[in-house]
Amino acid sequence: MDLATIEAFGYVGSVFVAVSLMMANIKKLRWINLLGAVIFTIYGAVIEAYPVMLLNGWICLTNMYYLWKIYSFKDSFSVVHSTPSNAQLKTLMLEEYKADILKFFPNYNDTWDEHQTIITLRNLKPVGLFIYRPISDEEITILVDYVTPDVRDMKNAKFLFYKGISQLKSPNLKRISAKSAVKQHQRYLNQLGFQQQQDDFVLTIQCTQ
Repeated sequence: MDLATIEAFGYVGSVFVAVSLMMANIKKLRWINLLGAVIFTIYGAVIEAYPVMLLNGWICLTNMYYLWKIYSFKDSFSVVHSTPSNAQLKTLMLEEYKADILKFFPNYNDTWDEHQTIITLRNLKPVGLFIYRPISDEEITILVDYVTPDVRDMKNAKFLFYKGISQLKSPNLKRISAKSAVKQHQRYLNQLGFQQQQDDFVLTIQCTQ
């Protein structure tokens, strides 16, 4: 392996480490940092810089340990329906994350706050804001389905749409619809099983009583 290739390999490792430090999602941070550390471990061995190799080998083990903890930890989920008596939680989430919410829901406006809202709690921490409007006893349309950046791993959505669907207080619910022109949000809807039907994304569900 020539010197230029070895140097390029080291630069690639540096890029992965730098990118990992920009991740808000701790799981992504650990995975990308692990990849960077693996590259630096190999790099250190190739150039016989053993302190570099040992340090990054230790970082690899540390990342793997915390990834094991992340994947083995059983999250607890619950929901809170926003009402006038507990609206402060919803208000705080909107104040803290409004700029990020607008990236995924650019049509959001304050009048939507009058619609029904569910706050998803993950390990007692508020992480999800779900604003929806009933169309009928059998259908609701999603206005906002937002999750904080640090926990965007689909667990919140899968809990709400598949395990916590009864929390929508509609025992006859059969159809959930949403509109989105944001590619990242469209991919999210597709991952949940929504099917595109003209301008809408639609999820057909079966609720057990």
